[in-house]
Amino acid sequence: LDGVEQYDLKENQWKSLPFPLTSRRGRVSGTILHDQIYVCGGSNGQKELNTAERLDLKSMTKWSTIKELSAPVAHSGALHLLFSTYLSTRFSSSSDV
Repeated sequence: LDGVEQYDLKENQWKSLPFPLTSRRGRVSGTILHDQIYVCGGSNGQKELNTAERLDLKSMTKWSTIKELSAPVAHSGALHLLFSTYLSTRFSSSSDV
Protein backbone atom coordinates (compact mmCIF):
# COMPACT_ATOMS: atom_id res chain seq x y z
CA LEU A 1 0.00 0.00 0.00
CA ASP A 2 1.22 3.50 -0.69
CA GLY A 3 -1.99 5.45 -0.18
CA VAL A 4 -2.90 7.34 2.97
CA GLU A 5 -6.36 8.25 4.19
CA GLN A 6 -7.34 10.96 6.67
CA TYR A 7 -10.37 10.71 8.94
CA ASP A 8 -12.40 13.90 9.37
CA LEU A 9 -14.12 13.81 12.78
CA LYS A 10 -16.44 16.67 11.91
CA GLU A 11 -17.64 15.13 8.64
CA ASN A 12 -17.41 11.54 9.96
CA GLN A 13 -15.73 10.35 6.77
CA TRP A 14 -12.42 9.21 5.33
CA LYS A 15 -10.69 10.93 2.43
CA SER A 16 -7.62 9.92 0.44
CA LEU A 17 -4.64 12.24 0.65
CA PRO A 18 -3.30 13.36 -2.75
CA PHE A 19 0.29 12.29 -2.06
CA PRO A 20 1.40 8.66 -1.61
CA LEU A 21 4.08 7.26 0.68
CA THR A 22 7.52 7.17 -0.96
CA SER A 23 7.56 3.35 -0.69
CA ARG A 24 4.75 0.81 -0.91
CA ARG A 25 4.45 -0.91 2.46
CA GLY A 26 2.11 -2.95 4.61
CA ARG A 27 2.33 -4.17 8.25
CA VAL A 28 3.82 -0.76 9.05
CA SER A 29 4.16 1.10 12.37
CA GLY A 30 3.33 4.75 12.74
CA THR A 31 3.26 7.52 15.31
CA ILE A 32 3.00 11.30 15.54
CA LEU A 33 5.71 13.52 17.03
CA HIS A 34 5.99 17.32 16.81
CA ASP A 35 3.37 17.79 14.06
CA GLN A 36 4.86 15.03 11.92
CA ILE A 37 3.60 11.53 11.15
CA TYR A 38 6.33 8.88 11.15
CA VAL A 39 5.90 5.57 9.31
CA CYS A 40 8.52 2.92 10.04
CA GLY A 41 9.39 -0.50 8.66
CA GLY A 42 6.71 -2.81 7.35
CA SER A 43 6.85 -5.10 4.35
CA ASN A 44 6.78 -4.53 0.59
CA GLY A 45 5.27 -7.99 0.03
CA GLN A 46 8.67 -9.55 -0.64
CA LYS A 47 10.70 -8.61 2.44
CA GLU A 48 10.57 -6.67 5.69
CA LEU A 49 11.79 -3.08 5.41
CA ASN A 50 14.25 -0.98 7.39
CA THR A 51 13.12 2.26 5.76
CA ALA A 52 11.13 5.09 7.35
CA GLU A 53 9.44 8.28 6.21
CA ARG A 54 7.56 11.24 7.61
CA LEU A 55 4.85 13.71 6.69
CA ASP A 56 4.87 17.26 8.03
CA LEU A 57 1.29 17.97 9.16
CA LYS A 58 1.74 21.73 8.80
CA SER A 59 2.69 21.69 5.12
CA MET A 60 0.87 18.44 4.14
CA THR A 61 2.65 18.33 0.78
CA LYS A 62 4.68 15.11 0.55
CA TRP A 63 6.28 12.24 2.45
CA SER A 64 10.05 12.43 2.99
CA THR A 65 12.41 9.54 3.63
CA ILE A 66 14.41 9.67 6.85
CA LYS A 67 17.38 7.71 8.20
CA GLU A 68 16.99 3.94 7.88
CA LEU A 69 16.33 1.71 10.89
CA SER A 70 19.18 -0.49 12.13
CA ALA A 71 17.25 -3.62 11.08
CA PRO A 72 14.16 -4.54 9.04
CA VAL A 73 10.97 -4.70 11.10
CA ALA A 74 7.27 -5.41 10.56
CA HIS A 75 4.29 -5.87 12.89
CA SER A 76 6.01 -3.65 15.47
CA GLY A 77 4.66 -1.03 17.83
CA ALA A 78 5.60 2.65 17.79
CA LEU A 79 5.03 5.47 20.26
CA HIS A 80 6.47 8.82 21.16
CA LEU A 81 7.49 10.26 24.50
CA LEU A 82 8.89 13.75 25.00
CA PHE A 83 11.38 14.24 22.15
CA SER A 84 11.87 10.65 20.96
CA THR A 85 10.06 7.98 18.99
CA TYR A 86 10.34 4.38 20.17
CA LEU A 87 9.85 1.33 17.96
CA SER A 88 9.76 -2.30 19.10
CA THR A 89 12.23 -4.08 16.83
CA ARG A 90 13.36 -7.31 18.43
CA PHE A 91 11.61 -10.69 18.34
CA SER A 92 12.34 -13.59 20.63
CA SER A 93 11.13 -17.11 19.89
CA SER A 94 11.54 -18.00 23.55
CA SER A 95 8.52 -19.59 25.20
CA ASP A 96 8.87 -16.97 27.97
CA VAL A 97 7.58 -14.22 25.68
